[in-house]
Amino acid sequence: MKKKDEEVTNAEEVKKISRDYAPEVIRSMVEIAINKKYPASTRVQAGQVVLSRAYGKPDESIKVKNDGGGSFISVLRKIESSKTVTKEIKEDQHDLEMPM
Repeated sequence: MKKKDEEVTNAEEVKKISRDYAPEVIRSMVEIAINKKYPASTRVQAGQVVLSRAYGKPDESIKVKNDGGGSFISVLRKIESSKTVTKEIKEDQHDLEMPM
């Protein structure tokens, strides 16, 4: 393994070094996720990292009902509207978070 002050230029070498540290990093993320001394938002983020590595990231999907009378453009507008509403809800939830 290279010393910290040596430059790492090979992409495969970077991957190997990262993989060498992965188990320790995951253990640290689990500790952060379950330890109540950390703020709730930090614990949630750490938990999301661990869960995404364990189970993969959830698929993002948007349900749009087209009753047959809508054009392709109207369906796209419904999708865009749904994204905006979802984003606003997430922003509102973030504003409501309180540090523990």
